[in-house]
Amino acid sequence: MGNSGVSSLILVIAGLIIATIAATVAFDVAYIFSEDILKLAGLYSTQLSVDISILSSPDYVYDEDTEDLDIFVKNTGSQSIEIGDDTGPIDTFVNGQYLLPDEVEIREGQDTVWGEGEVIKLTWNELDEIEINSENTVSVLVEQNEDDLVFFVPE
Repeated sequence: MGNSGVSSLILVIAGLIIATIAATVAFDVAYIFSEDILKLAGLYSTQLSVDISILSSPDYVYDEDTEDLDIFVKNTGSQSIEIGDDTGPIDTFVNGQYLLPDEVEIREGQDTVWGEGEVIKLTWNELDEIEINSENTVSVLVEQNEDDLVFFVPE
């Protein structure tokens, strides 16, 4: 009868030790996941606060005489974008080719900061990459946000 009490006590202590180890591991895993989730939330909130829209009409972006391409892009996000002396975080593709514009002009506001609701003008001079009698695509990317403009250049 005495052995049964000692055996029960050993089993209870073993059970408590196992439960403590399991709880410690579970809390550590939950803490690691919560840190990762907070990091991702910060990353996504930055992505959501940056948004752009191409305002240009497809009929009026390409000048066949000068071979210049002009598009207007609006910062529709809730965050200003630092452009600096070059194009900064703006990446542009013309018919799938990575081509930075020759000129970036902020239509309103400061010279190097593209503010919320402001419009910039992107200009490519003497652009040889435009296909005549075909559809052409210009893609503008800013911090993983993209907008495309498809336009047709007649012969």
